[in-house]
Formats: sequence, C-alpha cells, structure tokens
Amino acid sequence: MIVKKFTVDPYKWKVVVVKYPGPEDIKKVKKLLQCFKLDREDYEDILNSVRKTNKGQGAHHIFNTIIMKSMLILYDQKSKKRHIVSICHEKRHLEDKILSYCGIDDDEAAAYLAGFLAEKLL
Repeated sequence: MIVKKFTVDPYKWKVVVVKYPGPEDIKKVKKLLQCFKLDREDYEDILNSVRKTNKGQGAHHIFNTIIMKSMLILYDQKSKKRHIVSICHEKRHLEDKILSYCGIDDDEAAAYLAGFLAEKLL
C-alpha cells in the first residue's frame, strides 16, 4: 500500500491518496478512515473492497467537508489505461467537492485546480 498526502492550496483542502491497499493493510486503512465519520454501511463497504483487493474495480472517494479533507482509495487495475481512467474519475469528484464547498464558479480557477490535482495524482 502506498499513501500520499498533500494539501490543495489556497483552499486548505487536505487529500490522502491510498494506492493498492490489500487485506494486509486493513488496520492502516481503518486508522486513515477514522476522521471521516462514515456510516457503518459505507465503512464496511470500503473495508470489504480492501479485503478483496478489488482488482479492476475502480476506486473510492471519501470526504468530510467539516474538516475539509478527502481520501481517494485507488485499487490495482487490470491495465494502465484503466488505472488512469479511475484516477481521472476520482479526480473529478475531488474537484467538484472542493469547488462546490469553496463556492468557486470560475472556469479559470477550476482549470488551475484540475491541473494541480493532475500533477499530484498522475
């Protein structure tokens, strides 16, 4: 499992990226999920995906607007193309959450955010 953390300035939005978690990483994933205050069903769904390693099954985007934080869990994919598609899909969710929460309706600001996140995630 690979964990990468960064902050999206100037929005102060924290991001945790978890790549390729497997059954051996359950304790670490549980610890990372604590701050998100997920309901039981969502929490168990994520842990079950990690237990199964979810190869080829995409990703999860978890967020908490109160603490301005997101976590992307990226599962191993069957191909590099599918991996990039999953990252781009989750990146879009992350962009939308940040822009919406911060009340940003400016195309240029959105484009800068998209570029920043692409640089961090790809």
